[in-house]
Amino acid sequence: MIKQSAAYTASRFRYRGYGQTGTVREFTFEDPEEQGLRHRYLLRVDTGLLRKHHVRLQEAPTLCLLLLAGLHVASSQSHSEMIRRTIADNDLTDLIEQTASSTAPKHGKKASSGNNAGW
Repeated sequence: MIKQSAAYTASRFRYRGYGQTGTVREFTFEDPEEQGLRHRYLLRVDTGLLRKHHVRLQEAPTLCLLLLAGLHVASSQSHSEMIRRTIADNDLTDLIEQTASSTAPKHGKKASSGNNAGW
């Protein structure tokens, strides 16, 4: 499950966009609240890895953001250089499990049938 502190941390980051080179999609974020200085982050993920885990491209920035919220950046990191990370298979597996457990229906609640007849 994603902890509240991780959700708060995730809200600090700004999504700046993406690029793609071959099969690797790169997502850029920045953290403008670090003592008035900006940390920039580049997270890379292979689109084949996304397909393997049945993750749509539209969901990838959110998963990257959740991973970024869980990272602890050393304070000695230069503020002028971009912090880069390639998302590995185990990173994606962990994120998917966390997301699934936090969105799973609670016991005793009936899942929606998808029937919109009452609308």
